[in-house]
Amino acid sequence: MKKIKELSEELGVSRQTINRYINKTAGFKEKYVVIKGRTNFVNEDGQKLIKSHFESNEEKKETQSSTDNNDELVDVLKKELHSKNQQLETMQILLDQQQRLTSQLTHNMNKLKEELDYERANRIELAAEDTQETDIDETDTKESFKNTTDAQRAEDSQAPRYYFGFRPMNQKKWWQFWK
Repeated sequence: MKKIKELSEELGVSRQTINRYINKTAGFKEKYVVIKGRTNFVNEDGQKLIKSHFESNEEKKETQSSTDNNDELVDVLKKELHSKNQQLETMQILLDQQQRLTSQLTHNMNKLKEELDYERANRIELAAEDTQETDIDETDTKESFKNTTDAQRAEDSQAPRYYFGFRPMNQKKWWQFWK
């Protein structure tokens, strides 16, 4: 025989919960509860009934809580799946755009190569025509070089020389000012 308090501690429920169960169940108090002074004791058969009742309630609560947890988990997973599907759709759209742009770029590059080849062919033809004219001009440049004075040549050497059309070669760059 155990006290109601000992049973409540053993089962992990409050003393009031066990008292409510005893009072609700018809005939339980008369069959299974023994009163000694101010203390209520429950005999072995009563203990088995109380344990079976509360253990089955715990199992129901656990299954309910597990199904609730499962439902919540399913909802969360559905939301994640929906967001991943949206991400995949946007990635597919971006991939299609990238492929179109790459296709346009290769088409434009091929066009430019054709134009460049055409320009090179024209330059070669013009260069061939110019070589015929330069043979005549070479004799004129030699005579004009002889006619320039030494002073003019010195001025030309003092003038800043440009490379690639940007800045004079004799100017320092910004990181060379402290040298």
